[in-house]
Amino acid sequence: MKIFGNAKAEWLVLVFVLFLLYAPFIDKAFHMDDTTFIDFARMIDWNPLHAVPSDYAYKGRIISKFLPYEATHPLLIPYLLKAAISALGEREIPLHLVFLVFSIVSLLALKKINSVFFHADTGGTVLIFFMSAPAFVVNSHNLMTDVPTLSCVLLALVFYIQSVEKYPVLYLVAGSGSLLAAIFISYQALAFIPVIGLYAVLKKRLSSSFFVGLLIPFIVLIIWLAAVYSTHGVLPLLKSKIASSGIDLGSEIRRGFVPSIFWGKVASIFVNIGASMIFVVFFYHIMTRSIIRLLGGLVLLTIVFFLLLSNHITYAFHERLLLSIFLAFFLLSMEIVIRESLSNANRDDRLIIIFMLVWSASVILYNIILLPFGSARYLLPALPPLIMLCVNFALRASNAAARPYAAYVIMIISFLFGFASAGSDYSYANVYRHFSREVKIFALTKPRDADVWYIGEWGMRHYLQREGFRYLLSSSEQPKKGDYVITAEMPGIWNPSPGTVQRLRLYAERRYDLIIPLRLFNLRSHAGFYAHHWGLLPFSFSLAPQEVFYIWEVY
Repeated sequence: MKIFGNAKAEWLVLVFVLFLLYAPFIDKAFHMDDTTFIDFARMIDWNPLHAVPSDYAYKGRIISKFLPYEATHPLLIPYLLKAAISALGEREIPLHLVFLVFSIVSLLALKKINSVFFHADTGGTVLIFFMSAPAFVVNSHNLMTDVPTLSCVLLALVFYIQSVEKYPVLYLVAGSGSLLAAIFISYQALAFIPVIGLYAVLKKRLSSSFFVGLLIPFIVLIIWLAAVYSTHGVLPLLKSKIASSGIDLGSEIRRGFVPSIFWGKVASIFVNIGASMIFVVFFYHIMTRSIIRLLGGLVLLTIVFFLLLSNHITYAFHERLLLSIFLAFFLLSMEIVIRESLSNANRDDRLIIIFMLVWSASVILYNIILLPFGSARYLLPALPPLIMLCVNFALRASNAAARPYAAYVIMIISFLFGFASAGSDYSYANVYRHFSREVKIFALTKPRDADVWYIGEWGMRHYLQREGFRYLLSSSEQPKKGDYVITAEMPGIWNPSPGTVQRLRLYAERRYDLIIPLRLFNLRSHAGFYAHHWGLLPFSFSLAPQEVFYIWEVY
């Protein structure tokens, strides 16, 4: 079943959708961990083994003698940022254009994988749903590691799969290089070594050369870590000089197992996947003429989850309802995949389905075991196989709708929701850039010896620091009479010292509102798109302010 009339029409639609999803947001403010990777880019030298230990302020504390090698990610993205900033400057538009390459590579690689496993005609539909998913489109507008990791992993899969089918040496080298890049962007990519190995085993093509080619990225990583240990005496996960800070790799993994965090993390994983699959599930049931069955199952599961959650979660009624709906869609998407898999009699198809299920399950598993909190971006690599399976099951069904007008409507709604999500996060990121300019004007109206201090990370820190304002440590009592301290609801993850708190009085409050009732990361509406600590919902429908700043006067 074709959704697009021909290949030319498909490419035109895809390019047009890509343009609409990126062009309006290309000047997005630096956001969330973008700022941390920019900081690391400043710390490292062009010699990859040369970095001078420095005192780094983070979450209100000074991390003494910090080396970027001890962070939770390898340093390929900071090196890319260092090169891009050296050539283009530390400006939003040029850096976002550089990172746009990763989004395009991800989409092209996904289309190729779909054509190898299924049919080239279905690739455009898969891409529409994937590029519209907030987990992809929102994160692709950031400078973090998630989309770059995904792009290299998908590219590695393309090359390794091709090396199993044909041209083994050429594609094996390219696959090793792509997987090596993914691992040097994010350690999580190591999980794809056994996943890719499984594909070769299923196809009965696990040769010695393929095995060596698959292990080369891991061997190179070990050599790199040994060189770092030899030079600086640190080894991520095993030996860290900053373990007491709580931001080294080992501490992050242990934090994810604290009971108060662990169960929220697990719940947010299933909620995020369910929310990401809503439009795909609707598409499947529209195409297979089973929309009544979907609605019946959705109502029943939503009621069950709502009753269960009501005993454990104190969210507002509509927020508990949203959580219940997202959990219902998680089960409904799993039901599609499992039912279709069991009913498929073709051996080659079964092998592909097994591989894709293991691919997705591996990502979910390392999210549960290794990562410190739940986040939509962490689950990004789990979505391509689920979307490919559901879309292709729908399009090759024997009873597929001949004129799927409702399916086109669902695809349009999926795009519009992705666009709205990107716009909401763009607006939220811009709050901190805009506010820093307001604070600069405010400071000019005050005596020259009055300092402005702030408490906050992410974009708030980056833009206020760029304007010359001072980072307030949790133990500091430096603010003097006549100074001002700025706090915020979202990034203010520590409090001033007790002595400083006693000398503060509220001077002013600044709210940033958005008329679109969609929030992705918002404490008041329990939307925790970037981290489940702020809420179990990946998005929420709310008119809560995007951010509230408090300006305190020191007396």
